[in-house]
Amino acid sequence: MRITSGLMLALLATACGAQQPCARTPLDEHVERGRDLLIGEMHGTVESPELVRCLVLVALRDKHAEPLVVSLEQIPSARDMAGDVWKTNDGRSSIAMWDLAQFLFQQEKAGLLTVAFHMPEIQVTRPEDLPDAAAYEKLMGIPLRELAQKAQLIALVGNFHSSGKRPGYATYDPAGVYVGESALHVRVDSVAPGTMWNQMNGQYAKREGGGSFAGHEPNTLVPDTLMGHDFVYLVSRLTASAPKYP
Repeated sequence: MRITSGLMLALLATACGAQQPCARTPLDEHVERGRDLLIGEMHGTVESPELVRCLVLVALRDKHAEPLVVSLEQIPSARDMAGDVWKTNDGRSSIAMWDLAQFLFQQEKAGLLTVAFHMPEIQVTRPEDLPDAAAYEKLMGIPLRELAQKAQLIALVGNFHSSGKRPGYATYDPAGVYVGESALHVRVDSVAPGTMWNQMNGQYAKREGGGSFAGHEPNTLVPDTLMGHDFVYLVSRLTASAPKYP
């Protein structure tokens, strides 16, 4: 399908119609220059999927010669929007993530981008063949690097996986290290305490989260001195997004 500029504008207008308008962020200029982005999130919030949706719209509006790939921390069966992947209590199966996936699949159907999935799909018959944490990060990171070599990449990942350097508290490299320094590594946090839907001691629930950057302004980038990213992107507060199909 050949996408003319007029058709693209019409498609983008349709994509924006049912959503909140996007405010400009300091990440927009990186997307406009064609920079690859690894966005690290605390799973189970509204704000991170919404940020990715808005950045995708920026990339589509200022489309470069490079194709656009948007990768989610899911397995390929997430293409079935009513499938089992979306029927877990995990924050990656939240309402906000489901809405983002639906938006991305619509853009893919229109020929505007490609949706990828970077969660390693582990199939072993013996427990001893399961990859350890370090091997798991490599299994996630190398495919992301390969995507970034072929296209402009926007990836939404957990905020350890997205680190571009090994944090001081870690004993192995996160997936982002394998992607390399050509990508911008950013994690999302908030100025004020908020909520997120996550797991603790085997139980999923709405819990307090974020709020590590009191005194800073929202919609800004600050250096990440803790987790090995280039920057932390700050929102006002995080808002929990519950499972799509609890």
